[in-house]
Amino acid sequence: MITKVMEILQGIFEEELTKKSSYYSDDLIDSIVLRAVDPKDPTPSLGFLVGEARPKDYQIGEHYPLNWISPLQIQLFVKHASEVEGLSLIRLLIRRLFLSLFRETTSQALLVSDSLGALTERVVKYNVVSKNYASAIVGGGFVFAATIEMQFLIEMNIT
Repeated sequence: MITKVMEILQGIFEEELTKKSSYYSDDLIDSIVLRAVDPKDPTPSLGFLVGEARPKDYQIGEHYPLNWISPLQIQLFVKHASEVEGLSLIRLLIRRLFLSLFRETTSQALLVSDSLGALTERVVKYNVVSKNYASAIVGGGFVFAATIEMQFLIEMNIT
């Protein structure tokens, strides 16, 4: 189920984060990967890192629906020779990412369901747990990274 969510987000972010900006004329995102971003990736890059799903509540026996929390981390990575331009770019990317995450169309798209035989999974809700930002000077250039941690509540039911 979380793979389906990542594919939906990838499509939304490709559309939103590749639009040119009046401030920044180049393509905004060079690479979107379904893994953690790597410093060797093209810059700017966006990556997804899936955490281990865990039960929402302690459940004994076969009580349905089962509720699972599935974490997902969205990572932005920018390398730039100019501190001011790199900072402006990552701020623009973060703003666009948040705007696209909380649009009504995105919310509706993320509340997906999937069936495999008698098992049905559906995303009941999602939220942003935390947002982190870091910057550093590396090899005479500037590196900026932002991480957005999300949680998806997934309901599993046997029909």
